Amino acid sequence: KASFEVLNMGASAVHSIHQFGLLRSEIQLNEGDIVVFYDGVNDVQQRIVYENEVGPMFGDPKNESFFIKLIRYANYHSSIAKLLYDIMVDNVRPISSSLVDESISRYIETLRSSENYVTSQNARFFHFLQPTLFTKIYLNDYEKSLIKMGYPFVPNQSKAAFKVAYPIIEERLRSEDYSMSLTDSFDHLETSPYLDFCHVNHIGNEIIANQIWSAISLRLSSIN
Repeated sequence: KASFEVLNMGASAVHSIHQFGLLRSEIQLNEGDIVVFYDGVNDVQQRIVYENEVGPMFGDPKNESFFIKLIRYANYHSSIAKLLYDIMVDNVRPISSSLVDESISRYIETLRSSENYVTSQNARFFHFLQPTLFTKIYLNDYEKSLIKMGYPFVPNQSKAAFKVAYPIIEERLRSEDYSMSLTDSFDHLETSPYLDFCHVNHIGNEIIANQIWSAISLRLSSIN
C-alpha cells in the first residue's frame, strides 16, 4: 500500500493559465509527485464566453461599457433595469470560429507546457476534462428544467459556447496521452449531480474523485 498527501489548490474562476502559474510559483515538486489538472469549464467560460484570456470571473471590469456596468448593478433595485438586464443576459451574440480555435489552441498549449514542466521535475502529470450538463447524454426532468430556467443556472451564451467548443476540445485532447475525458461520468446517473450547468453536488464530486483515482492508479500500475 502507498500513502499520499493531497494538496488541493483549486480556486474559483481559475483556468489552465492560472493553474500552471500556481503550480510553478506555489508548489515545490519532488520526484514521484503526481499533479492533477481538472478543468475545461473555466477555459471555455473565460476565454470564449467572456472573451477574456487571463481575467477574473466576469472579465476585466475596465472592458465593460458604462451602460452595461450600470444595468448590472441597477437590476437589483429597478424593475426597468431588471427587464433590460434579463434581455441582455438572454441575448446570444455570434461566436467567432477564430475565437474558438485560438482559445482551444492556447488551452491545449498550456496543458502541454504544464505536462512538460511536471515531467522535467521527474513527476507525473494527469489532466481530466470536466463534464458539463451539455455533455450528458440523457437529461432527467430536473436537468431539463435547469436548461429551461436559463440564466443564471444555464446562461444562453454559455450553452452556445460549450456546444461549439467542447466537442472540438474532446477531439483534440484524444491525442494527448496525459489527458482523459470525464464528460460521460454522469450519463447513466438517475439522480442529477448538477447544481447548474457545470457545478455539481457531493454525489458528483464523489463520482469524479473515484474516477480520477481509478484512472491514476491504473496508469501507474501499468507502468510498474
